[in-house]
Amino acid sequence: GASGGLDMLVVFYLNRSTSPSSPGRHHHQECQEESNNNNNNNDNEAARNKDTDDDEKTSKFDRCDRSVLFFGSFWPDARATGAGVRTTSLLSSGFLGEFGYNAATFASPQRENESSRRLRDDLGVRTMRCPINRREELGRVVDEVAPSVAVFDRFPSEEMFSWVVRERAPDAVRVLDMQDSHALRLWRQAECERGRGGHGLPMPTPPATFPPLQREIAACHRSDLVLVCSPSELELLRDAWGVPESKLCLAPFFYEEPDRSAWKEWDEREHDFVFVGTALHAPNVDAVTWLAREAWPLIREGLEGAQCRVYGAHFDNSGAGSRVRALHDPKSGFLVEGFAEDLGAALGGARVLLAPLRYGAGIKTKILNAWTYGTPVCTTPVGAEGLVCGLGEGGAFGGLWRSSDAAGFARDALALAGDRGAWERAREDGAAVLVEGFTAEANLRRVGMALEEKVAGLGACREQDYAGAAYWHSTLRCQEYFSRWVELKETTGGARLRGCS
Repeated sequence: GASGGLDMLVVFYLNRSTSPSSPGRHHHQECQEESNNNNNNNDNEAARNKDTDDDEKTSKFDRCDRSVLFFGSFWPDARATGAGVRTTSLLSSGFLGEFGYNAATFASPQRENESSRRLRDDLGVRTMRCPINRREELGRVVDEVAPSVAVFDRFPSEEMFSWVVRERAPDAVRVLDMQDSHALRLWRQAECERGRGGHGLPMPTPPATFPPLQREIAACHRSDLVLVCSPSELELLRDAWGVPESKLCLAPFFYEEPDRSAWKEWDEREHDFVFVGTALHAPNVDAVTWLAREAWPLIREGLEGAQCRVYGAHFDNSGAGSRVRALHDPKSGFLVEGFAEDLGAALGGARVLLAPLRYGAGIKTKILNAWTYGTPVCTTPVGAEGLVCGLGEGGAFGGLWRSSDAAGFARDALALAGDRGAWERAREDGAAVLVEGFTAEANLRRVGMALEEKVAGLGACREQDYAGAAYWHSTLRCQEYFSRWVELKETTGGARLRGCS
């Protein structure tokens, strides 16, 4: 979720030539085997090899002609969040390697954890720590990378770090990767909690006076290019919120074509229904709570003995995770299972994914994942936003999505679970939508071409970007000066600030 107080930095410095099969990766595996043999001579040789390997990596980074530098809020985790899936898809795809971006480092102020280790070990990405609210130290990172492109993962990162890039790498293309519109999601959440929103159409959009929207739009204007995950949000940005179309690039998820031969058939599915969603994302917690309390009793009434298995990350945490765990009720067939080690088995073993989202934004990864494994989806208009292929009532979707109340949602779920013909048609429709709008080859090429255009004409674009220039005026740069104030306060103990109030 988004908040105004994101205080972490992630930097990606990407390298197509570094991969899990690179010399550095093989050397790591060899060192593990030598350690297991307790051979001191081999250990010494491994240490010498490591020094040589590090030298080779250093020279490789020094030779980079075009690099891309990502700023974000955490180590991306493809096993826990949709945003993590999207970011690691970019990394595992070599991030526009055919366009010549050829260096790889990922830095964060966070401590190393399992997510950062997977980046390093599985994707071959170099990881490092990086400070925040330390202008010179952060500037040295930018100087070392000398990026051709800087990408900011969601608008709080743009607020905190774009000014450093603008100062130290003025010729770098500054890209805002929205992931989803946080302002849209937060407004819909507030409307739902006030009883004025929910599943139905038309879905609410925030007014110009909503502060998170003001911040998000400002970040768009300050950027040279904006990557937008959902076609619905691209239309909002262009038609309602006044962001120039020349700045917008549709960049949804990056999937391979589904392997239909691996799909389980109707009578091979072990479970009736499944729900997937991390407990750290408020729309998921709201959806599974509404499902358990409102819709599931009606589904269970219509299908005796039905079961729904609930999977997701961070169910072991207090707060939201404990609220999800409290929904576990074996007597009613509502089973909270926790983290799924094998998401394919969880999704591919159920007949229907239930996704009763009452608010949210962006593209819902759980739905794309379900279609990958040939599982139809029962969702709401919020869940289907940006995923319906075609216009009007005949638009293709891999399941059912138009119901906005508990009775209608339960009816749709039972229709998919009880009609083999409808179920088979739905899973084919889902695969078709996935192939048409979300393949890695097409979407990565679109991003690459948009970046090429910006790199080639950056000076002319900025000369004509009057709104963007206005947003860089000093009176609108509060985030930069707040960061400078924090740095001064923390590095001097406040001594130099006394007497300034």
